[in-house]
Amino acid sequence: MLLSAQSRKGSQYKGIKRVYQIFFLNCILFPDSNKLSHRYQYLEETEHTRLTDAVEIIFYELPKIEKRIKEAVKSKDKTKSLLEEEKWCIFLRYRHEERAADLITKLCREDKGIMHAEKTLTRVSRDYRKYAREMAIMKNSMDRASELYSARLEGQEEGILKTNLEIARKMKNAGRPFSEIEEFTGLPAKTIESL
Repeated sequence: MLLSAQSRKGSQYKGIKRVYQIFFLNCILFPDSNKLSHRYQYLEETEHTRLTDAVEIIFYELPKIEKRIKEAVKSKDKTKSLLEEEKWCIFLRYRHEERAADLITKLCREDKGIMHAEKTLTRVSRDYRKYAREMAIMKNSMDRASELYSARLEGQEEGILKTNLEIARKMKNAGRPFSEIEEFTGLPAKTIESL
């Protein structure tokens, strides 16, 4: 969508800006590699020639940053030895963990991008909590309406059954055949016999 949104009639394909798809994984997708990130582009299947430079797909395996966070938390300079992508992964993975609070604060102070991300996430979190409350209210309202509807249907079915039993009783007392009573009331023969 990011690519197609850029294409305009009459404009050249060369003018399309590069698009990055970034996935932060909370699992190990590539267990045979110690690399934190894996970058992919569109390549031809057998010759491996690149189709375009316009798309890059990046996977970050956040569990692989655990060793680096332990080192950074213990270190005095904390962030100096960290690579840029490690800083971002630590921020995204450990932002809410108490043990990394000092490190996250330091990252926010030192890196304008991470500071901006922190402010944005705080706003999104507030908006999400508000959204979650509104969704809970709407869900409760819908659940209540559904329960009332179910109760109403149950009451109607109970009333219909009561009416059919009364009709069947009167028809049986009048000496009508069971087949006719079954046809009019929809009640099974065993129920009619027990009346």
